[in-house]
Amino acid sequence: MNNYFKNKLIYFPGIFISLLGSVLFTFATGMYLLDVTHQGTSYAFNIILYTIPVVVLSPIFGIFVDHYSKKKLIILGDLFNALLMFGLFYMWNFVDHLTLIYVGSLFTSIFSLLVYIGFESGKSQIFEKNWLVKANSLTSIIASCSRVAGPFLGGLVYAFIDIRTFVLFNGISFLFSMITEIFLTIQEVKAKKKEKVSLTKGFKYIMLDKKLKKYVVLLVILNFSFPMAIVVPIPYLITNYFEFGSKVLGGIESVFSIGLIVGAMVMGKFNFKLTSKLIKVLFTGYLGVNTLFLIPIFIDLEQIVTTLIYSIGMFLTGGLIALVDIPLFTYFQKELPDNIRGQVIGLFIGMVKTIMPIALLLSGKIIDTSTPGYSMILGIIPIAISLVFLILTPQKE
Repeated sequence: MNNYFKNKLIYFPGIFISLLGSVLFTFATGMYLLDVTHQGTSYAFNIILYTIPVVVLSPIFGIFVDHYSKKKLIILGDLFNALLMFGLFYMWNFVDHLTLIYVGSLFTSIFSLLVYIGFESGKSQIFEKNWLVKANSLTSIIASCSRVAGPFLGGLVYAFIDIRTFVLFNGISFLFSMITEIFLTIQEVKAKKKEKVSLTKGFKYIMLDKKLKKYVVLLVILNFSFPMAIVVPIPYLITNYFEFGSKVLGGIESVFSIGLIVGAMVMGKFNFKLTSKLIKVLFTGYLGVNTLFLIPIFIDLEQIVTTLIYSIGMFLTGGLIALVDIPLFTYFQKELPDNIRGQVIGLFIGMVKTIMPIALLLSGKIIDTSTPGYSMILGIIPIAISLVFLILTPQKE
């Protein structure tokens, strides 16, 4: 059997089981913390524990996957995740439950990050280069489906199964993923000579490659704008400002994932490449969507009309993000040298995960002291400035 074809049969079912298990675990632990402590701070602390390793370790793990066997690191990551979950399951009756959940969130974030960077860096060695867009599109669709199905299944199952069983299920899902990864064929690229390990190598590469530097800066700006203009203001508007309730909010947010799925399907069919023109289209669409979001704040509309506006806007936002995320990682996988790809991907992920919490906190502070509209407007200003820059600057692709 052709190795590429075999990889396709193995990779996607494995990644779906792993992602669904992770989403169920995150949902279940969040519900458990809220049920037991009745405090938002414990819930937020759990999210922080899950986020910190991504910020700190992404560049370091990028170096690992560039210098060592990607397959071995991926297998080890999922093996450690499985052992962690089985350990939590075993220790459940002997150690404080909150401590176990916090430890689980911290270390599963570390091990999952290693697996994620290993896969994103190694996809060009798992699939044919001319199939990478489709591979990234399918991965995005699977991730979006797990985000849609996870909370629904989690809420359904949480009512009948205790948190300890959730932990066991998650361990089994990681173990299943690890077993499938053993049969993957990853064509490891051997360096011609022993290269010196450097934490700054990826950063230097980005700074010297003008095209890559421009893409990274623009997409970091987008990841600052997204929380400021959408992630924090929209839920506040729906639940507090318009007082539509959590069910309406849940429906609107689920449409975002559907938009991601549709956008990924479009990418898989038309194979767009990452260019300044594509980013220009994305930023223009993003400004248009956020203008749409502002309309119900200034014009009194019926609930059904307002809900429809936000649903359409979230669907379009999901589609637009898919249209840039997939070409971006395809660009990383196709254009970057094998000995630097992991470091650049890790550094980019670290920058994005650093800027997003800052934007989230800033948006929350603005909303507390003024209105969601101000946060949305301040969020789209960097996008508007970047778009003007793209229009006025001659583009050489």
